[in-house]
Amino acid sequence: MGGFQMKRYRVLAAAAILIIFFLLAGNHFIIHTGEAEAAAVEDKGKEGTEYYILLNGRKLMVEDENVWNLIEVGGIYDIAYEWYGNKDPVITSITFPGYEGSH
Repeated sequence: MGGFQMKRYRVLAAAAILIIFFLLAGNHFIIHTGEAEAAAVEDKGKEGTEYYILLNGRKLMVEDENVWNLIEVGGIYDIAYEWYGNKDPVITSITFPGYEGSH
């Protein structure tokens, strides 16, 4: 009887570990989204071939150099972005407040 309970304990412990692992790993691959309305760009910069802006202290990557060139420090924009895992957020849409078009 003692061996059965020990085996049962091991199976339950392994199941609990697997559940925790899948919950943590699953969250890593979920795409998260964020938005900032009428937000001022604090700074912008370039690291190698990667372009970014700072918005509310958060680094947002800009995938298109031409879009990055048009963004002005201190400029006010509506910005949508997304990220997953530990990746830096990437801008998916940027417009002037009240303007319907996007870049």
